[in-house]
Amino acid sequence: MSCFLGPKTICKKIMAIMSDYWWKSNTTSKGMHWRSWESLCSPKDKGGLGFKDLEAFNTALLGKQLWRVITQPDSLLARIFKSRYFRSSDPLNAPLGTRPSYAWRSIHSAQHLIKQGAKVIIGNCENTNIWRERWLGSSPASPITQTSTVPEPIRHLLSMDMKVADLMMPCRREWNSNLINSIFPEGTRRKILSIHP
Repeated sequence: MSCFLGPKTICKKIMAIMSDYWWKSNTTSKGMHWRSWESLCSPKDKGGLGFKDLEAFNTALLGKQLWRVITQPDSLLARIFKSRYFRSSDPLNAPLGTRPSYAWRSIHSAQHLIKQGAKVIIGNCENTNIWRERWLGSSPASPITQTSTVPEPIRHLLSMDMKVADLMMPCRREWNSNLINSIFPEGTRRKILSIHP
């Protein structure tokens, strides 16, 4: 389950076997299911018994593999997947691709889960693209999606490859507030200026 996405039918069959084991007193009796399996899978503090929902557990394990590919880019698995599926991208934003292997399709299915909590922490700002990376806000973090009407004298500064470092004062660790105020709307400005690199 940590390598491949289990088919929903198999997960349901396993959960049915677990449910039968829980409710039946022996193999010949039919047994009465007093509560639904979903309610048993809910946490103990919410009235359940904390059993694992196998589909969610499978997605969480695949998310862990995706996280390893992101955080350990020199591992053999990450290098193989990079050469095949995300040469010019990163694992978190990589498309599924054409004719993907079952292993990549499985790990790719956990992208939405990781994206909900992933955020780029701003350090030296030189590698973070302001338009593609999730670096603003917290739950969930997001890239910059809009600009104000940019004045003509500074319009040449904008590009699709613009890095967060381009929004900072040269040779210092503080924001170029004049540039930020002239490019971005109020909500985005507040989010940027609240970050301390």
